[in-house]
Amino acid sequence: MKTEYKYIEFKKGLDPKTWDCLNRRSKNILCGIAFHPTWKQWVMETDHCVDSIFNNSCLLDIVDFINQLNKT
Repeated sequence: MKTEYKYIEFKKGLDPKTWDCLNRRSKNILCGIAFHPTWKQWVMETDHCVDSIFNNSCLLDIVDFINQLNKT
């Protein structure tokens, strides 16, 4: 599974059904990825995104990562 992209990377969260999306340079958490049991799929959570901004490239990388998780 690809976890490193040009500007962001994904690391397992404290809960086994979560991932943290981090800035590769600063290692700050930008947002969370979590399993949503009602929808039965992985989703992006924005409660971590207080000062985060994303360009189209980063958003596509997040979508790619979520698509990988949803295939497993």
